[in-house]
Amino acid sequence: MLLRDLRCRGYSQLTGMDPSAKCVEFLLVEDIDAVQGSFFTHTDMKNFDCAILSGVLEHICDVSKMIDAIKVLIKTDGLLLVCVPDSARYYIYDNVPFDYFNIEHINHFDETSLLNLGLLHGMSIRNLQKTDIHIGTSMQPVIFCAYVNDDRPQTDWVQYSRERIRDYVARTSSRTATNQLIDDLVSSGEEIVIWGAGNYSSRLLATTALAQCRIAFWVDSDRHKQGTEILGRPVREPEALMRHLGATVLVAVAVYSEEIMAEISSMGLTGRIVSL
Repeated sequence: MLLRDLRCRGYSQLTGMDPSAKCVEFLLVEDIDAVQGSFFTHTDMKNFDCAILSGVLEHICDVSKMIDAIKVLIKTDGLLLVCVPDSARYYIYDNVPFDYFNIEHINHFDETSLLNLGLLHGMSIRNLQKTDIHIGTSMQPVIFCAYVNDDRPQTDWVQYSRERIRDYVARTSSRTATNQLIDDLVSSGEEIVIWGAGNYSSRLLATTALAQCRIAFWVDSDRHKQGTEILGRPVREPEALMRHLGATVLVAVAVYSEEIMAEISSMGLTGRIVSL
């Protein structure tokens, strides 16, 4: 957890903010100040030396409104630290088809668009660093950007290049192994169980012949999805596989596929386990 790590590094005046009451409760248990809500609702808080948005801006519909709200809470010459996925390198880390275009990511940044963000809101960039982070067994490209709230005059956008995103789309569209595997399942008429009722499965249903497969049911660990239906087939708990030991299981998840395959294997299934 970010705030806990910062405390371990000697920072003491820390405050967390989250829309989730459970997340706020967790921070309070950790003896870290926390408030429930967002920057849009808490405009009367004290001025901070630094604000951190880690994995946030790619999810926000009105980015400019968010930055304006945050600037009110940061002292003059204070810092705004931002971490977002690096769209310029999507095409290099093409682990799961169109994973960076899942329904939760509505903005896509590279170093140029982060520079533009500062220019439009009167902030200069102190530092910018590209790196990679591990999420499960996958690697994802990110950019860390440090802005200074120095109220510089706003200037016009610099030119933004979309070529790298086009490269990513072209490369992902050209993947054939996944499509061929699904086409083979359609041709064979083999009954399958699909583990994964999330964004990845939704994209496969929209871009491949997955919907034409003979699907018995779906499996997902998320209890909120259990009891729902996809294409008229129920979404069940993982334990449902114990009643279908010989089933062919298609693992359709973006991350943690190896862990899920290991969990399935530990159940003693005798059928095939196929990962996408």
